[in-house]
Parts: sequence; structure tokens; C-alpha cells
Amino acid sequence: MDMNKKEPIIRCLFFLTGIIIFVMLLTPLVNSVTLASDINLNQDNIYKKLLEKSFTSLEFTMNKKSYVKKNSMPNILFKYLTNIELTNPKTYIASQIPLLNSVDITSINDEENYEEYKLEEEKVDENTDELIEENNESKNSNTGKSNVEIKTIVPKNNVEAKKAKLDPRKPLVLIYHTHTQEAYNPRKIEGANHSTNLNLGVVKVGEYMKDELENKYGIAVIHDTTIHDIPVREKGYEKSRVTLKKYLAKYKNFKIIIDLHRDAGDKNIFTVKANNELYAKIMFVLGSKNKNYAKNLNTARQINDIVDGMYPGISKGFRNMNAYLNQDLSPNVVLIEVGSNENTMEEAINTAEILAKTIAKIINK
Repeated sequence: MDMNKKEPIIRCLFFLTGIIIFVMLLTPLVNSVTLASDINLNQDNIYKKLLEKSFTSLEFTMNKKSYVKKNSMPNILFKYLTNIELTNPKTYIASQIPLLNSVDITSINDEENYEEYKLEEEKVDENTDELIEENNESKNSNTGKSNVEIKTIVPKNNVEAKKAKLDPRKPLVLIYHTHTQEAYNPRKIEGANHSTNLNLGVVKVGEYMKDELENKYGIAVIHDTTIHDIPVREKGYEKSRVTLKKYLAKYKNFKIIIDLHRDAGDKNIFTVKANNELYAKIMFVLGSKNKNYAKNLNTARQINDIVDGMYPGISKGFRNMNAYLNQDLSPNVVLIEVGSNENTMEEAINTAEILAKTIAKIINK
């Protein structure tokens, strides 16, 4: 849209927003008594009720049966112009109270947008629904709860990797996240398994690996933090494919490319103890449909053998998926899951340190 044409629309919308703010500030005083009796204690309903009581003409947008659908053109256009979603009351509140812009309000009780993620349920293409287990320990590991105790392991062969001279112009490792919003949620807070606050999940783990590889081992890393799993997770691989192709076009290839995820399930199954510290287990997921499968598997095995050689039992092994997982773009792509949603960030970071050392041992031979 031409900026000259767009400006009057924006001004008009901001004028209307100003009226909305005024009404919102005034009418709660009148409606406070009925509001207290009407509000359901569910957080999402609180947001909706506040807006409905403050500006009744907006009530239709808060109803799940509203004519304004999330992905409809009016909603998309309004969000583009004002950064407000007609179907998401939290964005109204955040837009009117600047302080809330620093809070991850969209991750609060976001059950309607995200269901708990398990890799086998992710339809990455129209034929993707088959799993082939290679590791018996992995079987049924993310379904339900278990009575398994956290296993204690004894580290060995923990020789430090060599350090090279860092050359930022030649990145050797690429880390990205197809499901960028995957978070660690050890307190099991409802709706907090995914978050737009990227410091709560796999992105922070990836950033730690980047810092370790560059500062400790002299290996230049690109860590891409593009959010690929919005508005829907099902399009994640399609979007991350664009990201991966962009970097491959610019740098041709990398020694190792990691699509970093986390799994989901009972913490005890995804955790080991070593030297009185807890570590999140890792697992490698491979797309068996792609032409590079054998080479992708070889890349994963290199990492797995070194990691498991240093910390026997920290790897859950390999999972084959009847999919591509974008691994057809390079033989050096590997999907690594670090722990589950029930692990802590500290446990994931402990494992990230081991992964960084492992990668350094492969590259800095």
C-alpha cells in the first residue's frame, strides 16, 4: 500500500484508538460492580471481560464464535496497521498500557494457540506421520508419566577440545530453530510450554552454544533466531527451510548445521545426573525420506559417539521420521532435541556445554 494512502488510515485508526482508551478508562468505574460478578477467574476471560465491559461494541471480537476469524483479511489488515489482533484481547491491553509491552503477555494462558508439542505429531509434510524407533529407550518416552528415577552416570574421556583462531568471516556452524518458541517449563505452568520470550527456551540454549564455540574454541557461528512457528507450528519447517536456504546461498555450506529443539515428556526420562549436576538428555531426529539420509545419519553419529563417549547415557539415540525435516538441503544438517519441556534451563545449558565441546572436537581436529 502506498505510504501516502496508508497515513490517513493510520491516523484514523489511532484517533479511534484514543476514543477507545477514553471509554475504557471511564466505563470501568460504572461497571465495576457487575464486572466483579461476571468475570470468570480464567485469565483469558479476565482480559475479554475487561474489554467487553469497557467498550461493548468490541464484544463481538472477543467471542470465539465471532465472525472475525484469526486469519481473516480484516484481522490481518488491522494487525498490520495497528499491531493489534481483533481476536486477541491481550494485544489490546498491551497496546494501551506501554509497560506491558515489556512483558511476555502473549504467552500467558495461550492454550488456544498451542497444544503440547510432540515431534511425532508434527505434520511437516502431507505424508509425515510415521516414526521408526532405533533406540528402545526412546520408545514411549514422551507419553504419560513414568516411575523411572533419574539415572546417575560417570563421565569419562572428558579431554578438552582444541581451540582455533576465530575467523568471523567464515562461519563453520549454523544454529537455527524450526520451533523457535519451544520453552522449558519445569514448574509445569499451564500454557507456558511455548513463549515469545526467547530467553525461556531453546533459543537461549542455542545462544549459549554460540558463545562457547566462539569464545572457548574459536569457531565462528551463526545463530539465527527467526521465529518460524507463528502463527501456526505446522508451517515451521516450511518457514525454516527459507531461512536455511538463505544461509546456504550466502555461505555455500557449513561444517555442522543444527536445528535445535526440545522434546516433551516426563523430566526423569529426559535427565541424567553426573558429578552432582543434572543434564538434559539429547536425541537426534532424522528425516528418512531425503536423499542425504545416510550422510545426515553419519553427521548425527559423529556427534552422538563423542557425546556418549564423554557422558555415557546422556544420549537417547536416534529417531527416524518419515519426512524431510529440511535435511535434504545439506548432508550436514542434524536435528537435536535437548531435554523436554519439564527440564530446567540450567539442565539444558549444562548439556549445551557438552554439545559445544563435542562440535569443537569434530571441527578442530
